[in-house]
Amino acid sequence: MTNHTSIYLEFDSFLRSIKQNLDGSFGVLLGAGASISSGIQSANDCIWDWKESIYQTLSGNQQKLVDPKKSERSRMIIQQWLDAQNDFPQAGSPNEYSFYAERTYKIEADRIKYFQNLCQGKIPYVGYKLLCLLNKYGIVKSVWSTNFDGLVERAAQQANITPITINLDCVDRIYRTESSNELLYIALHGDYKYSTLKNTAKELDSQHEEFVVAMRRYFIDKSLIVLGYSGRDRSLMDAINQAFTDKGAGRLYWCGYGKNAALEVQNLIQNIRNTGRIAYYIDTNGFDNVMLSLMKFCFNEDVAKQKEINEILKIINTDQPILPFHIKNGITKKYLKSNLFPVTFPKEIL
Repeated sequence: MTNHTSIYLEFDSFLRSIKQNLDGSFGVLLGAGASISSGIQSANDCIWDWKESIYQTLSGNQQKLVDPKKSERSRMIIQQWLDAQNDFPQAGSPNEYSFYAERTYKIEADRIKYFQNLCQGKIPYVGYKLLCLLNKYGIVKSVWSTNFDGLVERAAQQANITPITINLDCVDRIYRTESSNELLYIALHGDYKYSTLKNTAKELDSQHEEFVVAMRRYFIDKSLIVLGYSGRDRSLMDAINQAFTDKGAGRLYWCGYGKNAALEVQNLIQNIRNTGRIAYYIDTNGFDNVMLSLMKFCFNEDVAKQKEINEILKIINTDQPILPFHIKNGITKKYLKSNLFPVTFPKEIL
């Protein structure tokens, strides 16, 4: 059966769909984009760290450069040098992350130390705290993550929830009975606190078979919300494809950033829909905004829960960067209704 209808779902429709299905249970898959507001740099920033390190040690150029994560000129100088060597992938190539991770730190322990330093002292921001509330309310039963930052575990502990962490060193723990006061946390790419960490192409392309089997079984009757994940890991994308093309009732909600889904995501969603299961791409404003919108809408009639949500919102750091107001292309009446007021001029001017 082929489904030719659009793979795109409006954000407001997504909110209504989740609220309509609060009596079910959900898993959440988090990628690196979910942690940026908590102070963890993005995968792209890591790539530029590694490029700069290689440039400094191989070029012999002792010129002090401005941080390439902040300077377009520095990026240009580094990239031009890399391109001239004919030994590095083209800028923007999908294998840049795995290539530069291994080329910069060939010793696995050094890669682990790099990520350990990145995550040191970072505090979970509001999205992670609201995610733990969804677990407390019995809606989100598990969090699957490609991240190494430990923010899910820290947020759970702060909320007096016991995180049951499952990683590549203890895959068998995934087969356990769910408990109402526990959050199942599956670290798909390992964790810097443990010995096995997946970064290189060889590692990323060999998703642990136990995780694949567990995912296929787990999402037969549970839905998955994807947040902050680009889909760069082919083995994980294949695992999701296997899980949601099996017969089942669980849905896939892929929350991305931008109107148009990446080709890999489009293909994944279409494959799932071709089997008769439900899958959609939703254009969002990021992890924190999705969590806040879900909590506010889904529990707008529950005074006690709204009070808990508002308590969490008090921790929002006013030092967080404020983005310029922007209206996306499309229907604008929801902005106009809430932000425009009639203006009348006085009949007499003194």
